[in-house]
Amino acid sequence: MKIGLNLYSIRNMIQTKPDLIKTLKQLKKDGCDFVQFSGSLVPLTELKDAVKKTKMPIVVTHSPLERILHDTDKLIKEHKSFNCTRIGLGMIPDKAIYANDQKVTKTIDQLEKVAIKMKKQGIKFFYHNHQFAFRKLKSGKTIFEYMIKKAPHINFVLDTYWVQYGGASIIDMIHALKGRIECVHLKDYKINNQLEPEFAPLGDGNINLVDVIKEAKKSGTKYFLIEQDNAATKKDGYKDIVKSIKYIKENF
Repeated sequence: MKIGLNLYSIRNMIQTKPDLIKTLKQLKKDGCDFVQFSGSLVPLTELKDAVKKTKMPIVVTHSPLERILHDTDKLIKEHKSFNCTRIGLGMIPDKAIYANDQKVTKTIDQLEKVAIKMKKQGIKFFYHNHQFAFRKLKSGKTIFEYMIKKAPHINFVLDTYWVQYGGASIIDMIHALKGRIECVHLKDYKINNQLEPEFAPLGDGNINLVDVIKEAKKSGTKYFLIEQDNAATKKDGYKDIVKSIKYIKENF
């Protein structure tokens, strides 16, 4: 099975173009097949050269909300320059928006309009969930449910950890998003020695990755991407990424 990485996981290793290129080459040696560009200060205009030198495809990005909403055409042009047809939003940056029904639904409606505009230019827009999206609105539906129903042009980078953290069923969400989850973040969830949830290398946590991968494939997932948010803050965090790559290659 092919496997990718959301580079945000090792953001400490990709802040300059030379470091990005070095890291992509190392990832390829370690069995990574593609990446998501996120967490780096390297301009999008430099990515064509990085992809060419490393032969590492960038299949999706995380881009700033302001650029997505107000600099759409230029953002699309930049993505097309390195053959990426998926523009992603990591999260709505102001968490207070998620707490306000009117503000969050308005933002979703704005993103739907942008997603329609992107589609006309051959680009798909993807939203990456956190646990915030599972807050219930006054209507009784969650923010995520509102987005699924009211914004049909929005696709999703489904994040397994944050679905579980938000109290929802990963498998149910996969089924609900059939045809709209070309990208999935495989992120394991374990309870540490302090009895708190913690990010973990794949296979070290308690998410049923066998069923997740099987059902995601049925729902149209093309790109499975490892993500471990805390790897960049650990002394030997890159070893966790290699461990996850190895786990997928050996078990799937």
